[in-house]
Amino acid sequence: FKNRTVLDIACGTGYWTEAIASVAKEVTGIDTSSEVLEIAKSKGIAAKFVLGNAYDLSAVEGEFDSSCANFWFSHIEKINIPKFLTSLHKRLPDGSIIFMADNVYVPGLGGTLVEKPDSPDTYKLRELSDGNTYEIVKNYYTSDTLKTIFKDFSGDLHIGFGQCFWWLTYKIKKPCVG
Repeated sequence: FKNRTVLDIACGTGYWTEAIASVAKEVTGIDTSSEVLEIAKSKGIAAKFVLGNAYDLSAVEGEFDSSCANFWFSHIEKINIPKFLTSLHKRLPDGSIIFMADNVYVPGLGGTLVEKPDSPDTYKLRELSDGNTYEIVKNYYTSDTLKTIFKDFSGDLHIGFGQCFWWLTYKIKKPCVG
């Protein structure tokens, strides 16, 4: 992201935004939660933070030549992946750089994995400090699955896997028209 204008999707409290801002020309972080954006703003990060919807990025002001979505992809319901990627790609010019990272499934970490027979998605049970539990979408992917998902959206796709995380980078490839 060196010297780039970056759109940080689902930026949360700005953890990754802060790292990106140290090398980028400009960064705009978006999230659907005003509470986490207030935390991000309080950190004094050299970035703009706005309330936004990852499935409709048309309202986000600015011109961007790159984007990241760290630890967001696993929370997208599988049926909504094309909607998210289409929204992202409409917002950026051809050749823009995309970076994403997320969790690899490690049994016993991050709550109990829940599979439902009527759903293509998997879920995790999370427990709050007050003892309440809730269920979140948490999908895990293999390298082959990621290649299948991104093949029609990307050029120059690179995927890496570690013990706990995967990451990918690619350039946006607009479909040929005509």
